Amino acid sequence: MGWIADLLKEIPSAARYKAEAEQLSSDNAALEARNESLTSQLEAAQREIQRLATPASQKSHSDCPKEQQGILQILATVDSMVDTDLEKRLGIGHQLFEYHVGELLQADIIFTEATYDNHSHWELTHRGRAYLSERGLIQ
Repeated sequence: MGWIADLLKEIPSAARYKAEAEQLSSDNAALEARNESLTSQLEAAQREIQRLATPASQKSHSDCPKEQQGILQILATVDSMVDTDLEKRLGIGHQLFEYHVGELLQADIIFTEATYDNHSHWELTHRGRAYLSERGLIQ
């Protein structure tokens, strides 16, 4: 009967281990649920970061406003054009002109450089020519 006595001595400790195992199991379930929640939040945050971090140059310009297409088509006919001339040829207001050239500049579709005459001289970039070419707007 010695082995039974030994077994009975271990039963109280087995009960303690069982309680600890149940607590660990409960903690593990809570941590797994928290992990799943955090993983979901992380994936959503990564998608939002990707959306916000996508440079304007990689965003689709398939629905480029007609004013912007007009700017591109005018610039395709010249090497460079002064901002005031470009604005006059478009026939739109100054603020609207500034908005559209800003959008195109941010998308790396047009380019300007500082000059001595305090005017911006606008030019198409390679991406701007590609945009027009892909849409059959230049030959």
